[in-house]
Amino acid sequence: RWVPAILPEGDLEREAWWWLAKYGDRDDPPVHGYFASNDRFASGQRQMAQALAAGRVHEVEGGHDWAAWRALWMEFLCINKSALQ
Repeated sequence: RWVPAILPEGDLEREAWWWLAKYGDRDDPPVHGYFASNDRFASGQRQMAQALAAGRVHEVEGGHDWAAWRALWMEFLCINKSALQ
């Protein structure tokens, strides 16, 4: 029921929350949550993850940096390889 007030210049976090509230329970397209434990946004990502199926949430060690993002991307590609072909 929540409808965020999004500023004219945009607000990526509120837009992401709005999108998840509107579409997160659908299975098409499947929504995944990948984030690093020490990312500065991890707390919010964990809250968002509660709205997703457990098998679609992946948390790895790391921060808000390329090393963690590469690891998350590789994990996503390995897990979802068959769906991407």
